[in-house]
Amino acid sequence: MKKMLFAISLLLALCTACSGEGAVRTEKNASTDLSQVALDEIALGGSVQSLDLTKYTPASGEENADSANTHSFEEVQIKTDPSGTITFVKGILGTGIQARVNGAQPSSLREAIELLGSNYHEYWFDREQNLKACTYYDAASKSYATFVSFDDGLVWLILSQ
Repeated sequence: MKKMLFAISLLLALCTACSGEGAVRTEKNASTDLSQVALDEIALGGSVQSLDLTKYTPASGEENADSANTHSFEEVQIKTDPSGTITFVKGILGTGIQARVNGAQPSSLREAIELLGSNYHEYWFDREQNLKACTYYDAASKSYATFVSFDDGLVWLILSQ
């Protein structure tokens, strides 16, 4: 009996470890126009050279040395292609950084859903920390916007191509 309980526990632990929690899920739901979604003034497809990055706190050592195309700050991480076009943005909301959706600044997941509609995929981003995520897909730009929340309050916005 103990061996069977141990085997079941081991199987459950393995399933949980392989569940993909903590990662953005890029399932292609019905398309949603994400052209008006940004983090502060940082939008996918824009030029990193046109941004004022001095308002962000530089991250320490290793994170900054990540790669020539990664700009890491305490509040936000920006990745670009070799020409400087923004391909990824991840920001902590509420640290002076705002999500911008269709001209509005949603502070809750419910508000973001009201602005973008119901074509999203909802899942646990990190169940242990009670973080839920909703990911939208834009077929025209082949991009994703993931809103991560804790008790409906937005915590992160992740934009990626």
